[in-house]
Amino acid sequence: MPYCRSCGKQVPEDAKFCPYCGAQQVVEIKPSAPSTRPPLGLSIISIYLAIVCAIDVAVGILFLLFGLSLAYGASTLRPGLGAWPGLLEWLLTAIPAIGLMSFGLALLNGVAAYGLWSVRHWGWTMAATLLVAGTIMNIPTSPSPIALIGVVFMVINIVCLVYLSKGDVRKLFQPASSL
Repeated sequence: MPYCRSCGKQVPEDAKFCPYCGAQQVVEIKPSAPSTRPPLGLSIISIYLAIVCAIDVAVGILFLLFGLSLAYGASTLRPGLGAWPGLLEWLLTAIPAIGLMSFGLALLNGVAAYGLWSVRHWGWTMAATLLVAGTIMNIPTSPSPIALIGVVFMVINIVCLVYLSKGDVRKLFQPASSL
């Protein structure tokens, strides 16, 4: 049992005031457990990566469907190609490959989004790597409406990278042994 800070007599553990002298007793305030929810910025970046994942899946499906339709119609296209006989074979190889690469990127973006959302120590590295790669891939090579979309994604990626490089955000992703 604790003792009163004023008169020194024993007081009950849960007493807020001493029953003998009426002095207020100090109540220990236990620190609250740290929040397990990620900061809002990480949640937004995770959602952005999940949206990019969905776009990659859609692009992959479109390219695979286009490749299948091109393969189905190859016999009717071959005579019309004239001086470009190798073009059809190249397209039949390249278009499905682009579709499969899109599915691979979708998987990577989905894993990175999970890593950030759940504040895994590998999530920061994976997300930052994908954002840098996405920024480089979206550098416009010619003026067009599609290039403008690429510039928008570039700006979003750079803003995400700046946020992820903040010291307090990076500390969240340090393994427990290095803190």
